[in-house]
Amino acid sequence: MNLDFVEAARKYIGLRWVHQGRSRTQGVDCLGLIVLAARDIGMKVEDCTGYRRRPDDRKLLRMVDEQMDRAPEGDPLEPGDILLLHFKDRNTSPYHFAIVDKDTNYIIHGYAPHRRVVVDLSEAWLDNIHSVYRIPEAL
Repeated sequence: MNLDFVEAARKYIGLRWVHQGRSRTQGVDCLGLIVLAARDIGMKVEDCTGYRRRPDDRKLLRMVDEQMDRAPEGDPLEPGDILLLHFKDRNTSPYHFAIVDKDTNYIIHGYAPHRRVVVDLSEAWLDNIHSVYRIPEAL
């Protein structure tokens, strides 16, 4: 299922970035990309909107922890893993999401500075990982 999730996310590459976006035609943000890609493969995902550009990290962590499994600390990244990232450095609250691509050297994410969904080298973001999540196998 993780490769299906990656393939679903890849279909959004190039789509414009829109804060709180949840539309295949209008645009998505980093969380919207995950929500839509998950729904594309038949997952039931609880979504939240109405958040600020820097959401409440406690609420965000609670929501993610309720829906996905945290990968064990130190596990290598796998395709389809969902990264929760500190945006600039580890001293900031985590609030940015990315999906590990088929080639784990890359991530897919809705990235405001580029104003679209992009593929980036994962190495540039490794120091900013707060936690890694995996789609529950039962879904």
